[in-house]
Parts: sequence; structure tokens; C-alpha cells
Amino acid sequence: MSKETKIKVEAEVITNKNVSSGIGKGFGITIGIFLGLLVIGLFFGILISSNASTKSNYKNVEYAPNQVFTQTYKEPDQQRKIVQENPGTLTNKIMEQKEEFKFSPNSFVATQNGISISLDNYTFVKKGDDWGKIVDMTVTVLNKGNDPINPKALVVLHDDNDKKDEWIQPKAEINFDTWSLAVGDHITKKVTTNIAFNEINLTKRLTLVLTGKYDFDNSALVALDKDIKFN
Repeated sequence: MSKETKIKVEAEVITNKNVSSGIGKGFGITIGIFLGLLVIGLFFGILISSNASTKSNYKNVEYAPNQVFTQTYKEPDQQRKIVQENPGTLTNKIMEQKEEFKFSPNSFVATQNGISISLDNYTFVKKGDDWGKIVDMTVTVLNKGNDPINPKALVVLHDDNDKKDEWIQPKAEINFDTWSLAVGDHITKKVTTNIAFNEINLTKRLTLVLTGKYDFDNSALVALDKDIKFN
């Protein structure tokens, strides 16, 4: 084989190799593009299917004006439910919770500067022909003033035959089960007492003095006076 022929054959072989390599690369790029488009198509197909499913779940829900929706979650094995509540019913429940406190019609009430004290009930026990005891009392305090209070009530009992200095001496002290009574709140306390007195045929003046639990001067916030005939 001549030198010229050898060079020509080698040139043809090299050319064939380059052509095959180019075809392989082109085919690989085509396959890559096709797979990429396939992945993108699958992604958008899943996204569209998800949106369609979401719309189908809510397409039958009708929203009424002023309707209130709340979500409640039950145990994991139960489905989540959407509770629809009538706004009017919800408003009524709130009003019931904030309903203003009212004293009993049978209570004796005194009010000063928005603070009230009431004698709701008491128990008198006659011990002899001319003497007896008040053995328990029920008292309520309502704070509609401007500031919280620490309520304490003093009980005073006297008649016209008692000495004047005895008219202001407390016979009992009522401490309420609270550190502070907020504005708008009330508290009722039934306490056992041991208030003994004689001459039960005479009308007695029962006085409840509401003061501060930590006010050692016992300055009156409000006082209730009630004339009671025990006999």
C-alpha cells in the first residue's frame, strides 16, 4: 500500500469516528431534554390535580353573611370538623357571661361611691327568756367603684339602752376569701358568728361597716344600718 493510500484510509477512519461520536452526543442531549420535559410535565400534572382536588372539596360550601367559622380538632383517629355557629347565639352567650350581678330582692343593701354591701341572711337562736345569739350571717360585697378593694366587714349591734361607747364596738369581723376584689366583681361570704345580746324585746340596730382588710383605722367605705326586731 502506498503512502498516499494509507493516509487516505486513516483519514476516513478518523472521520467515521468523529461522525459516530457526534451522533452519540446528539442522541444523549436529545434524551436528556426529553427526560427533563417529562419531569416538568409530571410536576405540573400533580400540581393541577392537587388544585382540582382542593377546589372540589370546597366548591359546595356556601358562605352566609356574618357567619362565624371555628375549627375544632379531635383525636388523631377522628376527622377534623368545621363548626358553624350562629352569630346571634354566640353574642347571647357572651352577654350571659357578662350579665350584671343583682342582689337578692330579700337582701338589705347599702351603696356608696359605687361600692355596695348587703346583708343577705342571718340566723338568730333564742337562748333564754330574754337573750339570744346571731349564730351565722351571709354578706355580699359588690365593687363598682374606681379601684380594686380588699374587703373586710365589721358587725356592730346595739339598742337604745346600751352605753354610747358600745354602739361602735364591733361584735364580729368578716374576712372575705380574696386578696383583692376587682372593679365589677362581687363576693359572698357565709360566716359563723357568736353575737350574744339580751333584752331581745327591744329593737336592735345592726350595722355592717365595710372597710379595707389592711386599713387598721377601719375607715368606712360604706355602712349598712338595719333595725331588726328579734322577738
